[in-house]
This record gives sequence, C-alpha cells and structure tokens, in this order.
Amino acid sequence: MRCESHHNQRPFRRRHKPIANTQVYILDDYLQPVPIGVPGELYIGGDGLAREYLNQPELTQERFIPNPYDADPTARLYKTGDLVRYLPDGNIEFIGRRDFQVKLRGFRIELGEIEATLRQHEQVADVIVILQEDRPGDKCLVAYVTAKGEQAPGVKQLKDYLRERVAEFMVPAVVMVLDQLPLSPTGKIDRRALPKPAIRSAPVDGIAPTTPSEQILAEIWAGVLGIDRLSVEENFFELGGTSLLGLQMIARVQKRFNSQIRAVKLYQYPTIRAMARYLDQEQQTGLLTFGQNNQIGDSPALHSTAARPTATGDIAIIGMVGRFPGADSVEELWQNLCAGAESITRFSDAELDPIDDQELRSDPHYVPAKGILKGAEEFDAAFFGISPKEAEVMDPQARIFLELAHAALENAGYTSAYTGLIGLYAGSGQNTYFERHICGRKDIIEPLGAFQTMLANEKDFVTTRTSYKLNLTGPSISISTACSTSLVAVIHAVQELRSRQCDLALAGGISISTPQNTGYLYQDGGMLSPDGHCRPFDARAQGTLFNNGAGIVVLKRVEDALRDGDRIYATIKGVGINNDGSDKASFTAPSVHGQMGAIVRAYADANIHPDTISYIEAHGTATPLGDPIEVEALTQAFRTQTTATQFCAIGSVKGNVGHLVAAAGVTGLIKTALALYHRKLPASINFESPNPEIDFANSPFYVNRQLTDWPARETPRRAGVSSFGVGGTNAHVLLEEAPLAEESAPPCRPYQLLLLAAKTETALERATANLRLYLQQNPAVNLVDVAYTLQVGRNGFNYRRFVLCRTRQEAIADLETLPAHRSATRYTDRRGPEVVFMFPGQGAQYVRMGQTLYQNEPVFRTAIDRCAHILQPLLNRDLRQVLYAAESPETAAELLQQTVYTQPALFAVEYALAQLWQSWGVQPIAIWYRPLNRNSLCLQG
Repeated sequence: MRCESHHNQRPFRRRHKPIANTQVYILDDYLQPVPIGVPGELYIGGDGLAREYLNQPELTQERFIPNPYDADPTARLYKTGDLVRYLPDGNIEFIGRRDFQVKLRGFRIELGEIEATLRQHEQVADVIVILQEDRPGDKCLVAYVTAKGEQAPGVKQLKDYLRERVAEFMVPAVVMVLDQLPLSPTGKIDRRALPKPAIRSAPVDGIAPTTPSEQILAEIWAGVLGIDRLSVEENFFELGGTSLLGLQMIARVQKRFNSQIRAVKLYQYPTIRAMARYLDQEQQTGLLTFGQNNQIGDSPALHSTAARPTATGDIAIIGMVGRFPGADSVEELWQNLCAGAESITRFSDAELDPIDDQELRSDPHYVPAKGILKGAEEFDAAFFGISPKEAEVMDPQARIFLELAHAALENAGYTSAYTGLIGLYAGSGQNTYFERHICGRKDIIEPLGAFQTMLANEKDFVTTRTSYKLNLTGPSISISTACSTSLVAVIHAVQELRSRQCDLALAGGISISTPQNTGYLYQDGGMLSPDGHCRPFDARAQGTLFNNGAGIVVLKRVEDALRDGDRIYATIKGVGINNDGSDKASFTAPSVHGQMGAIVRAYADANIHPDTISYIEAHGTATPLGDPIEVEALTQAFRTQTTATQFCAIGSVKGNVGHLVAAAGVTGLIKTALALYHRKLPASINFESPNPEIDFANSPFYVNRQLTDWPARETPRRAGVSSFGVGGTNAHVLLEEAPLAEESAPPCRPYQLLLLAAKTETALERATANLRLYLQQNPAVNLVDVAYTLQVGRNGFNYRRFVLCRTRQEAIADLETLPAHRSATRYTDRRGPEVVFMFPGQGAQYVRMGQTLYQNEPVFRTAIDRCAHILQPLLNRDLRQVLYAAESPETAAELLQQTVYTQPALFAVEYALAQLWQSWGVQPIAIWYRPLNRNSLCLQG
C-alpha cells in the first residue's frame, strides 16, 4: 500500500502524521534528510509497504528503492513524488507533487509551492495552478482560486500577497476566482474542465496612453501579451513578454506604422512611451540621427554639461547618508561624536551566535565585541520590486546599500528624474552572508537559480544593481581597494565630475559581515585589539576592530550646487591617490613614502599650503606601528612647505565606531564634513597619552581630546581625510568649509503646499511623522525650501497627502492633526491622469477674479500684464484697472458687464490660468471652450 496524496481529493488536509508501524522520511535529491521547514520528497517505509506495482517492473524499480537508513538489507522505501516539509510541531505539511514541476523562462517552478502559499491567504479556500500555453512560446502561470466565505479576494490583492512571499517569476500572470473547482466523478480536480483564462490586466498603478502612437502601441501590446489595460511606463518583458512575442509585436508595429523598426529597438525602447516617442520622431524626420531632437537626443547623456568648461575644480558635498554602529543616520552619528560615545556592542555568552562555538569562546583571547548595525537583516524588498526569494539570497550589503542610495538622493533633494547624468562609485566588503548562510543550500538556491543567486551576491553588482533599480544613467563603477575602498570611490567620483562624465555622483562603501553577534580571536602582533577598544595614537593602542557600517555622499560641481541652491556641507578641493609598490616591509605593511605621496598629491591638486589646514581625520587604526607610520608620513608631507608645529588637530573616528573596512574612508569623510558644517571639532576618544613612537611635539599635529569650536583663520577652515588600504592603495582628500550661499528668497505666496507620497499607508504615516520631527528639530529652516524640495526632490507614489500652511509652527501642528480644511489624504491607483482645460464663456466674470494669483504668482502676473499691454490701444483702458477695481468695485462691475471688456477679461484670466497650470507641469490632452473664446488657439501656438 502507499500513503495516498490528498492533493486531488476534497476536502484538502494540509497536515499529517504517519500511521503506526510506518516510517516516513523527507529527503533531498541526494537522499539526505532536510531540515525542519525545508521542502523535500516524501519517502515511506514500514510494515504496510506494498511489494511492487503489479506487472510494471520498470516502475517498481524506479519507485521502490533500498532503505539507506535501515540495517536490514531487504528494507525498502517508496518514493511517493509528494513534496512535503516537517513543521515544528512534528506534523508534515503537504506542498504539492514533484510531477507538477514546470519550467518557465528558464526557472524551475513547483506549482505546489505556489498553491500552498495561496492557501494560507485568509480569503482563499482552495487553489490550483497550471502552466498555460495558448500559443507556441507564450507560456504563463494561471491560478484558479475559490473563496472562503462570501467575499472573494481581489486579483491584485492575491498577486501582491504572493509577491511578498515567493519569487516574482512564481506569481501567476492570470488569477481567476471561481465559485468552485471542477471535479471528476472520482472527486479529483478535473484540470481539463478548468475555464480558459480571461484576458489579463496589468497593474492599475500606471499611466494610461494619451498620444495616438501610444494608443496604437497599447492596442498592439494588448493583443500580443493578452493584457487588456497597460501603463505606458511598463516594461514589455516585465509584463510577460518574451523574445518570440517581441518578434510578433515588432511585426505588427512595422505594419501599423509603415515602419522599418528592427526588433533590437524593443530592447532599447521597452516601454510604450519610449517606443512611441521613437516612432513619432521616425515619422517626422525619417532616419534618426544621433543628437537630433528625438528619444536618443533626449537621453540624460546629451543633457550633460560636458561641453561647458568647469569654473573651478572644487566639488560640493550636497548629501550624506549612512548607517553606523550605534547610529542609524548621519545625524545620530554626529550626536554620538559630539558626546564622545564609543559604539561597540559587547555580547553576553547567550547573545553570541552559535557559529562561534564554545571551544572558541572559551579561548582566553576571544573578544566578544563588535560594532553592529541595528536592523541589518531587514530590507524593504517590495519597495524596489525585489521578490522575497531574491531578497533572501541577496547579500545584506547589496540590500542596505540600495536603500541608502535611494535615501542619499532624497537627502540631496533629487530623484532619478534629474536631467543630468548621475554616477555611482562604491565598493563592499567580504560577502560572509553567502559563505555562511547560502552556500550549499539547494533548497534556497535552486528555486531562484544559481545564476540569479550569483548576481545577488557578487560584489561586482552592488553598484550596477543600484543603478538599475534607481535608473541612474551615469557611470556605475565597483571599486575594491580593501580599507581605502570608499575614499578611493570618492576620488573617482571627483575626477569624473571634473571631467564631466557625470553631473551628480554618489560615492561610498559598505561592509557587513554576518552573523553580526560574533566576536573575534585576538592574536599578538595582529591588527585586532585585545580588549574590544580602539585607541588611535594612544600609548595603550594595540589594534582595532573590524565592524559593520555604510556611508554614501552625494557630490556635485560647486558652481552647479550654488546655482541650484543645494545645501553644501563642505567642498572637496583636492584629491590624491597612489600605491606603495614594494617600498615597504610586507604586502600588508604601511609605507611612509606611499602615504606621504598621496597626501602631497592632494595638496598639489588643491593648490593650497599645508599650514592653512587645521584638522586631519587620520586613518588611525591604533596599531602600535601603523599610527607612528601615518603621523610620520603626514609630517613629511607638511614639512615640504612648513616648519610650524602643533597647529593642526588630528583625530580618528575609529575610536568611536572601530574600523568599518570598505566604509571606513567615507565615514571619516562624513565626520569631517559635519565638523566643517557645524564648525566644531569632536574629540578623538580613547586617547590619554601619546604612543611613544610618535613625536607629536615636533610635528604639525596634536590630538584633539575634547569637543571644541573650530576657530576661524584668515583662510577658510580646511581639513584632510586619509584612508589607506591593505595592499597599499593610499587615498587622501582635502576639504574646505562651504562657500557662503545666497539666502533663500522670501516667500511669494502666503501659503506653502507640503506634499508627501509613499508606497503604503504605513509608510505615508511614517513620512508625515518624519517631516513633523524634522521641522521641530530645525527651527531655522525655510518653509519655502521645504515645500520646493518635497515637490521636486521626491518621487510620486500612490498614497498621497498634502498640508497647506503659512508657518513652520502651523505646519508642525497640521501634520499632527491633519485638519480637513487644510489637508487631505488619498490613494490613487493611476498616475498621470488625463487633464482637459475647460474655458467658460460670458457670464462667469466677476470683479477681482484671479487677484490673489496676480499678487502671488509671477507666471500668472506676467501673462495678465502681457495681455493688458496688448489690449491697451484697443480698449483705451488698462485691463488691470477693470479686473482689479483700481477705480471702484461698482464701476469695475459695470464695465465687466460690457462685452467689450467681458471677453478680453475672461480671455486674459483664462489664458493666464492655463499658463500657470502648464508652468506647474500640468499639460492638457484636450481643450474645451465656447465659440467666442480663442484661448485654445493661443495655447496651441
């Protein structure tokens, strides 16, 4: 006998235990037991096992196998073909059948896993998933669902539910909700009786086609893809398109547009909007040439300012984000630095991860300390369109770096819609996550695929994946020079901005080793501290700690930043980079000549004198020999131009957070930029007396031992930042305090409009709370700047809110209470709705119409003034005197009743309103007007 699967029987039971005298094994493809919770195939043995399949010897040999776990050589196991897993309570959960495994677009998919996941939805009673192929090459998954209770679940709701739990390629393209699943006379599912899938719908969050070309393309795509509603921004291939379907689609486009468009253009213009623009330009100009006013010419690459000379070589730091031990943000890091806090976590034995076994922990040189990141295991995968399975295998360094890059753009007040080129330069540390948690786990790797798993873990793709997800079209460069990685990344970004390879640059690094709650083994003469403290330049210094951290800075040419009104933390005036070569004791040893060379290069690049520098953020690893070598290299670099002593403070952030490896350099840069911005020098902590090998008294340097104001000198405040990598790549950056910027213009409007948007309701509430907190903590902030940044420096999402306010205090109060007369919250499932301008006719006029707009909106006022100037000789009167009652309201009202004034007044106000809406980016797809109005002709040119 065999334990019959219940998959095709009703009612369905999910959990089972074996009957008496029966052995049950859940094994992988190599007949090895799988852990609890991991799917495997069910094998059954015991007294009740049948002898064979009657008269089917081949099937008997295939399904009845020797039992490797029984001492009896005649014992056998039956290979059921059922996919199951052990639950923690000892029950066995049935998932599906191995013979219901399919391949779609190269992915191996267990249909039973999709079904088991959907059955966990509170509104789903039962489900069947099949692979449908209506046309050759057009395969898709189809789910048939029955509802639990009277209320049927929505299709989008079910798809979103799946996206949070399985890989994207496992989400069915079609979900059909049925009253009941068709059954055969034996009570099993009759798959042949399942209804043919209805036409699919694309996600409702999108922009409808508006132009004739977009509408034609939407019709073609709908026919090829079997989707009834499309967004012009959806990617053809992400909607289920394949190379074969792409050829079909291009053939139809060629016919409808009488075009010679080639299939390769689908990969260049994979959205309806992009392809429509390309086809429209092709129709207008024939063969497209590079640089014409076309889709190619509209790319950010041609909007870059590459042809314009650079006024200076200075680069502005306009944004900074990071996550550090003891600090989830740059602001928290600054608070910790000012407080002189040491942010190292010390673990109890119970808190340590089992990867550090008891024998290791018992070693007297074991140090249970590390600088860790709070919530490093967390990731908002759905925000970036990443499936849970992909997120599960992805290196945490790649996950957190992606979140930080998005936050960095927001911190600087920009989005990926920026018209210039945005470059990305960064590196990551050693990937211990794959090594310790993923490698060898077939249950995790195989559902996603080995190639996709590699993409999710290889450090080469940390930057390029981020550029893809955020649509950054400038250079995207992965850099790896060990400890100096992130400062080298900054130097590359500076050089690329100077050479105009990009107009905005993100630069930084990240290092996260897992599990976080582990210690390390101290070795005499090594780099690591014996007690979990890092003491740069101190006589007790014996090493550092390799900790977790991440940081990104946003850079821009200083003249561009000043022109655009960006907040500038500091400017980078000079950079230097080199390698030690063989001029040192060993491969891992530092070199005085090498470090000195990089420092001198930076000052030569900046064309400044060393005696104008008043602070050095040192590499400062606190090794007995490393610190003396670094100070000696700095001294020799300064001595090329000055003999002055102890005029320059020195410190190292490693005393606070330890060595953040690939993020070490950018963390020092962030600390120094904050010090320049706030004009304060934080203490270099854990310093009591100098390392006897360092001659501070005869050097230009002294250790800054307490938080002090940064005194002004004849020259602007300046600082150097060093970062030196194992292997000899040395980097040094010279910073200067930000130039004085023009104050923001006073508000031209009595009210300011604060806009908020998020992908979820919860995120919208958090964004509201964050904005309220920011306004509370920054009393000097200009509300006009806040409103502007929220409008142009944030992406638009479906959950939206606005608050109308006059002052910062009013904004804080209204963000808390959300009064109905000055705020609103709503959810929109379609972005970019179609707009029609409607111009009313005679009878709609009144005195002072548009007066507030005339007083507060320059675009509206300019349009009214222009109309009044043109009409002056025709009316023998200034129209503004009629509109805004310069004489008297009664006289103006009488004049407005006369057609000679009514029609010009209505025209002027309506024309000015249209100009104002268009200046705000609202473009109509149609214009409605009464016969006597001519606004439409004016707006159309």
